[in-house]
Amino acid sequence: MEFKNSKKLYSKAKNLVPGGVSSSIRQTEWPVPLFFEKAHGSKMWDVDGNIFIDYVMGMGPNIFGHAPEFVTQSVYEDMQNGYCLTGQTEKENEISEFIQKTIPFKRKVRYASSGTEIVQVAIRLARSYTNKNKFLKFEGHYHGWMDSVLYNSHPDITNEENIYKPVAESEGISRGTAEEVIIAPWNDIDALEDILKKNHHEISAIITEPILWNTNVILPEEGYLEELRLLCDKYNILLIFDEVGTGFRVALGGAQEIYGVEPDLSTYAKSMAAGFPIAMLAGKPEIMDFMSNGKVVHGGSFNSNVMSVSATHATLKHLLADNNFYKDLNKNGEKLIEGLKEVALKNNVPILIQGLGSVFYLSFTNTDSIKNYREHANNVDFEKYKEFSKMMLIYGVRLSQNGRWHKSSAHSEVDIKKLAQEIATVQPVGIRIGVALERHYGGGQTIRAVTCIPALTGAWKHVGGGITQFPVWEHPYKLDVICRPDLIPEGTRVVNALQIGRALLGENIEKDKPIMSMMCWNANPVTQAAETEKIIKGLKREDLFLVSAEHFISDTASYADILLPATMGAEHEDMILSWGHLYLTYNEKCVDAPGEALPNYEIFRRLAKKM
Repeated sequence: MEFKNSKKLYSKAKNLVPGGVSSSIRQTEWPVPLFFEKAHGSKMWDVDGNIFIDYVMGMGPNIFGHAPEFVTQSVYEDMQNGYCLTGQTEKENEISEFIQKTIPFKRKVRYASSGTEIVQVAIRLARSYTNKNKFLKFEGHYHGWMDSVLYNSHPDITNEENIYKPVAESEGISRGTAEEVIIAPWNDIDALEDILKKNHHEISAIITEPILWNTNVILPEEGYLEELRLLCDKYNILLIFDEVGTGFRVALGGAQEIYGVEPDLSTYAKSMAAGFPIAMLAGKPEIMDFMSNGKVVHGGSFNSNVMSVSATHATLKHLLADNNFYKDLNKNGEKLIEGLKEVALKNNVPILIQGLGSVFYLSFTNTDSIKNYREHANNVDFEKYKEFSKMMLIYGVRLSQNGRWHKSSAHSEVDIKKLAQEIATVQPVGIRIGVALERHYGGGQTIRAVTCIPALTGAWKHVGGGITQFPVWEHPYKLDVICRPDLIPEGTRVVNALQIGRALLGENIEKDKPIMSMMCWNANPVTQAAETEKIIKGLKREDLFLVSAEHFISDTASYADILLPATMGAEHEDMILSWGHLYLTYNEKCVDAPGEALPNYEIFRRLAKKM
């Protein structure tokens, strides 16, 4: 899989747009933020012709998949009569009536264009209604990127002095906003009440994600939201549910329907319009009327624009007409979750999946559950997930960088089966270019560290794993002494040197799965093996992890991710054959390591742990 055109466009974009993207999280994508040509249903097509099954789904909005026909048709028809009217339409009234049928509590609503801005309206309204200035938010919760709320969404918890103090998530945030926010741990009602006892007189509202969408998709502890409601009533504080992510995704009535807890205000956005920009504030009529009497100002030229209203109308009409939509969506998502768990168990990979079928979070961790941000930050292997998402992209599955998976009704059982199959074959491997397992007269195994990689990772059993073996033995020594093919475990994949180029590219070698990791030990396959052009093309692959141990910078070593000096250290002291030349190695460098200098055994210990 190549990303040449995306790289070219991204390089150009960086000269035009800061970071080359218009949303900061996209900068973390690998190998670069991808450029796409089209998306339909569960699939996306990038500018290099690669096709992906998509579980990003616009970070949540595309609940029907990409570009559902009934939404596209509705928007196309309505936009023939205008785009931005700066006025009302009958369909706006109709979607407000639809909302009354979806939310389990009596509400008035107001529309905007993004989740970030609608949260600001909610907090402004709460301040006006209670005549109190501060608000409380929870650690690990995200409520948009505005100065007033961008605190403690992903704080560094290594500094104990910063525990539950407001920590800004960006430079440039107004310092004064830190005086208006109080931070609390989530899912801990006792800690919350301690804070409220001291500060309730100045807290206008508590804002929370009722399901912690932005951190591990953590569900509330049993009774937690009910206790939260009672505390707000006790201390005359408004309760705001931020359902920008969960609204119209986890259930028709959002988390409020699932848990039966009534907030004073609630915000919505992502899944309301199947991918079109719209946001909504829903609240108790007596609070919302502060906007109708002129006390609280809210405006926006693009609010209730024709296209967004039309998409929302089509979305809600479809959802209200299909009583089994969320049942089926969550059921199919649960099948996916079970498939992921089964594959992980078979491969002895500890994972944790939390959430619901329609949206869930996959963690590489040994813990059985995660209940708050600190447990998330202390127990999840984020680097392993990044590597996992890279490998899945290569195999045609696009995942979000933050670990959250978004299911859509367009994801078929075929998609789920393909995903499980691809995960089952994504195994890190170690490939030895050389003469299989070598032994010399002293009995020392010269490549013991190299050949242990696939054994440690279990890659012997998987496509892409194993060792390579040259077809011809021309070295002037006793092969029956130093060559031990009987030591190769049964079932090991053995790639003939004549096939290295094809194996690197995945051409007709065991279901076309390419070598994913390769170790070259005193070997230069670019010049020593057949099909040089294919080998070079394979070595240039972004997803290939190449380690080279050499006495000089060979053609192959120039492509290496890690370059090691080809010395053994005292424990490996002996004569080493290096393609027709003998070298005496005794704690002497032949090539300066470009980075941290470590013994070979430590390099491979780290590599095996990472893999």
